[in-house]
Amino acid sequence: MMPIMGIWMKTQTDFDNMTLGAQKSLLAKKYLDGVHVDIVLPCWKIERGKEHAKEHCGLHTEIMYACSEDPEFPRIISSCREQAEKLWARGHLRVRVVCVCNQGRHRSVAVSAILQAVHSQMGFNSKGPNHLSEKSWWKKMCTTCPECRPNPKKVQLFRKLAATYETVE
Repeated sequence: MMPIMGIWMKTQTDFDNMTLGAQKSLLAKKYLDGVHVDIVLPCWKIERGKEHAKEHCGLHTEIMYACSEDPEFPRIISSCREQAEKLWARGHLRVRVVCVCNQGRHRSVAVSAILQAVHSQMGFNSKGPNHLSEKSWWKKMCTTCPECRPNPKKVQLFRKLAATYETVE
């Protein structure tokens, strides 16, 4: 289902008020060099995860757990799955998912990394994520501590979410 990309939008209210087609067109033109976008996930609706975000990007274990426990997370995941299944039913072999938030450092990074890991565990050929805002946070935020790198707690989270994802209605 990949690639999944995490990006940021400064004007999320304006973005929220756009039609889905207009959102996809804006993202493709402004951030993806014209590459078509299949699914847009509104990660700015996730409220949890911010409290752990002072020094670390969304790859941090606690930020991933917090985002996955937010009440909005199951709706975002369910929406992704529904949209992807419709595209697959129409014969799409590749689905491009874009996770959008207003900073591009925490929630979209966490959700895109979770989706990539979950889809890989489910047997999808999953590439990415490709963090389009990476240049704005890579030098300022931790990405190398034990909690930001792959670790057993993340693997446990991904397994739990993969099992949940398979049963999402």
